[in-house]
Amino acid sequence: MLSLDIYAVAVCFLAGCAIGFMWSATAVVRRTHFLRALEDVIDFLFWLLVTVVAFSALMVGTRGQVRFVPLASMLGGYLIYRALAASTVDRAMGWFCSGLGKIAETCTRPLVHVAGRLVGGLWRSARKLFSALVRKPSSADRRS
Repeated sequence: MLSLDIYAVAVCFLAGCAIGFMWSATAVVRRTHFLRALEDVIDFLFWLLVTVVAFSALMVGTRGQVRFVPLASMLGGYLIYRALAASTVDRAMGWFCSGLGKIAETCTRPLVHVAGRLVGGLWRSARKLFSALVRKPSSADRRS
């Protein structure tokens, strides 16, 4: 019976660490400018995922018996993650996301340049065509 209690505490502790990691991931996503409009959706998905993780950890770890010790170990796992690893993970995720942003900017810059040239050329061609179709009659055209 003691081995099952240790198993329950370990599973719930790891679930608490996973919840802390998910919190770090949502914090990094919140700092990105293009997802600010989806902040409420991200919060809802975070709490939905936390509920699923906590429920499944309690069901697997304690076999459906919700007791104080597994809940306390889940909270302890979250707090230990936040105290020991959160700052490092937050920095690493921020560095990774900013690197992805720089890569995306570097890759899309030539595409934007080519698209601008293409649109500019099309605009000039359309202007020439329109001016040829709607040109003012010259004095030679008026005599005849």
